[in-house]
Amino acid sequence: MAVRDLHKEPPYPGFSLDEVLRKRALRGATLSRGDNAWRAASAKTQDEGIARIVQGALNKLAPEKYSDVVNQLLIPAVVASERSMEVAIDLIFKKALLEPGYSEMYARLCYDMATYELRLQAQSPSATTPLSDGSTPKKSSKFRENIIRCAHREFQLTDPHQFDDLEGEELEEAKTSLIKRKKANITFVGQLFLRKVLSQTIMHQIIQNILKTGDAKAELPEEIDIEVLNALLETVGKTLDQNEHRERIDLHFDRLKQLKDHPKYSMRIRFKIMNLLDLRSNMWEPRVMRADNQAPTTLQEQQSKQSVAPTPSSSSATLKLGPRSPTASCTPNGRRGGMQRFPSTSQFPDSPQPTGAANSSNAAASDKAGGWRNVSAPQRESPVAYTPADFISRANNNASKDIPFDTRVKNFITEWVNEGTNEPVATWRNRFKQGEFETDDELCQAVIAEAVREACIVTKKEAQREACSFIRVALNLDPDDEHIALGLGSALVRAVEEGIKEDVPKFYERFVQVLHLVTEKDTILELYCDAAKLLYVTEEQIRAIEGLDAVEEMLEVWRLLPRPENAAEKLPDLVVSIVVNLRESGQDELAAALIESLVQSELIEKSIVEGWFSTPSAAQSQKVVTILKERLDAIPSSSNPQ
Repeated sequence: MAVRDLHKEPPYPGFSLDEVLRKRALRGATLSRGDNAWRAASAKTQDEGIARIVQGALNKLAPEKYSDVVNQLLIPAVVASERSMEVAIDLIFKKALLEPGYSEMYARLCYDMATYELRLQAQSPSATTPLSDGSTPKKSSKFRENIIRCAHREFQLTDPHQFDDLEGEELEEAKTSLIKRKKANITFVGQLFLRKVLSQTIMHQIIQNILKTGDAKAELPEEIDIEVLNALLETVGKTLDQNEHRERIDLHFDRLKQLKDHPKYSMRIRFKIMNLLDLRSNMWEPRVMRADNQAPTTLQEQQSKQSVAPTPSSSSATLKLGPRSPTASCTPNGRRGGMQRFPSTSQFPDSPQPTGAANSSNAAASDKAGGWRNVSAPQRESPVAYTPADFISRANNNASKDIPFDTRVKNFITEWVNEGTNEPVATWRNRFKQGEFETDDELCQAVIAEAVREACIVTKKEAQREACSFIRVALNLDPDDEHIALGLGSALVRAVEEGIKEDVPKFYERFVQVLHLVTEKDTILELYCDAAKLLYVTEEQIRAIEGLDAVEEMLEVWRLLPRPENAAEKLPDLVVSIVVNLRESGQDELAAALIESLVQSELIEKSIVEGWFSTPSAAQSQKVVTILKERLDAIPSSSNPQ
């Protein structure tokens, strides 16, 4: 007999099983500590004790809790000795370098601790005892002196042989990490100056050491030094330019004007110098506030911003891709125009909204709309009834308010790869807001372009293969689908417009790998023909960029295409006429350059091209023939094996 048959009536009026379970859960279970349970050990040395105090306070430090937490550090033990101050300053510097966005807060902490040390000195009996000459002892902060030494040590921390044993992606990662560390350090130094912990003299000395101002025989500063200077002047330039030492700033900027056109520097560094010159001429007011330049906000400020619904813009603007990029609209069926701007999403409609951490970009798609698994339900104080219309509406709006398009694409790829199902996502378009793109074709092209771009930027070994699997499987596209070609072209156009190769030297190499994997061509001839078609499309869109040799840029990608497996194997003779006939009007120079490159790399013989000159195909391409005849005459005969 079941228990429910014995107790058919409630034991008392108003009995609720849910209430009983809730009370039992609140009481919880009493846990007993085992004999071998972990216990925090006491500090064995004074340095360890100071480090625990400082590190514990730094872990809790935040703009909205600053006043409460800083009192834990304003104790005599932290500034009692030179050694304790060194331990504290070392931890603060490490924290500031890890969190450069909070440099202002950590600089304020250093100022408050130096001020606290001076207050303790004023209260000591020795502060009022006159010296032997009758003068009053001068107050000086040992804490401030230690900060200066630590900043100087970090600024000079450069080993000329630190990259000798590195190569490839490891070398690239090490250089990127060094640049980030130096920029974070100099930003913190600038904030220390703004808090009057460091003096103007130190700032000018740093700038002079970087630019080597006044030394005509000195070597030019390195590119990394220019980037460090850029970060420093963006922080302290306005303050330095408003005091009696302004003439020294004039000397520094005269030096920058000399460097901005020097051929030693890449275009990216020249643009940084020009941006600094423009910043000063604009009274140190940036034309566009970048996200990484904005001061950190408190939790209350973030919540107040989130509570205000963003107003969706009815107009579609184009994206300005770097200082030298033209702005134009890109259509899915046409070949002209730049990259289309990726609009930001607006918040959900007036359906019930989850609160707390569960309200993220990954927690909105329902089984009906997106079929995503492993999504935790939002925790609520009271149940809320969702209707099917709510789920569909939220899925169509991507379940996000202000997440940028590129971030949503990256999250989508990461989720699909981690899920490991290797199955198509039939409803993937529901992750993006309706109306964000005019057509599904434009949306598909933009997602592919962002996936390819991300795969070529990151240093992850399997990134290119994962991106290709995502495009082919998750988006359920065939290798010959025109969306893939358009997406690859958009990714390459954007990379050229932004000059991304200067930041990611292996971008083109990874792009060619993606092209090879995603198109799955059966023969090497098909791969070269598809690549030629892609380069013609890209060159047509980037040729108007000032200061850019579009043909040379496309040749750089062309030369990275894989060679036949047999080193002695040549490309079929047909490749000459196909590559030439794929060109559009005004692309004779590029067509000739592609064929010349094949001859120089010994993929086709010079005699094959000369034989093509007498074919009907060549008769319709006289300008290409003329250019090729001039260039082939200059190629040494040794480049063409007999």
